[in-house]
Amino acid sequence: YMIMKEKKEARTIRQKLTVFMTSSITASMAALIGVLGVMAIVFLVNLTNELQNTETLAVEEEVSIWYSERMAELRSIRNTVENYNMTSDSSYDLQGYLAHMLAEYEDNGIYDYYIGIADKTCYFGGGWEPAPGEYDPTTRDWYKNAVSAEDVIVSEAYVDAETGRVVITMSAPVHENGNVNR
Repeated sequence: YMIMKEKKEARTIRQKLTVFMTSSITASMAALIGVLGVMAIVFLVNLTNELQNTETLAVEEEVSIWYSERMAELRSIRNTVENYNMTSDSSYDLQGYLAHMLAEYEDNGIYDYYIGIADKTCYFGGGWEPAPGEYDPTTRDWYKNAVSAEDVIVSEAYVDAETGRVVITMSAPVHENGNVNR
């Protein structure tokens, strides 16, 4: 009877030891998988953030270059209009010049170039010629901002109600005979 009891106790101890070892290994594996899972998630989040930051910087640089190029174009147009007194010298086709410049740069996302004059005349590169009294550029923010500016002014982006396009207006004063063309 004693031998059987010792065998039974030995088997019970062996079973207990096996259960303990199995439980310990299972718990250790679960903890290891949990730690590795958290590390993998942290790694993926950091990688995603790094990729987003890199992409954001690339987009910021592209936008900055685009703005710089558009401002340079606007300054060039303004300088040409001023140097040749195109707003007052009728021998120049101001609207034709603006149309030419629009054709030159429209692939860069330019929708139109226009110059407003204080007598409520407005020249559009896109070819639209408002009838007298139909369009008053002097009431537009771009005109008011340009008259009071020293250099190029950039508006907040907005959605054009007619076209549905996102629009950014860049405006600059046009001088004639040393004065802002008002």
